[in-house]
Amino acid sequence: MKKCLCYSVLMLAVFTLIGCVLGALSDLVIEPKRTAVNFYEILFHNGQLSLGILLGGLLTFSVLSIIILFLNAATAGFLVVKLINNVLISHYMDIFIPHAALELLAYTIFLSVSLYVTKGIIFSLQHKKRYRKWVSPPINFKVWGIAFLSGWIVLFLAAMVETFAY
Repeated sequence: MKKCLCYSVLMLAVFTLIGCVLGALSDLVIEPKRTAVNFYEILFHNGQLSLGILLGGLLTFSVLSIIILFLNAATAGFLVVKLINNVLISHYMDIFIPHAALELLAYTIFLSVSLYVTKGIIFSLQHKKRYRKWVSPPINFKVWGIAFLSGWIVLFLAAMVETFAY
């Protein structure tokens, strides 16, 4: 699980940097507006996306999970650069940075769970091909459960920041 988490964090960093570079190269003007958001709607939306990362990753051997993390991390990096460059709206950073950091952390945890389970499934499939016998995936469900619960706690905190900071 540690390797999967390290790979997930590395992907998060690379994807965010790609977004930052794209933001620096873009001429797009960002004009954010503060709007009221409902805590339960935000938590439900983020929860759906996290389950999409987890279940979609299991069905596609984590390819969908990596794509979802890329889209979110690159968007966050892009927006950070755009907000930094616009001094008039830099006050949005105090809300955006904590919220984005928590949300991306949760998505990274769910990606690492997806990678961990995918790795176990691939091991079992390789073992079946070699020995013609199915072996249950070497998955530690206690570790999986702790990571899953941690992801939901971080998502809950991200939704709180997004809701109550506005």
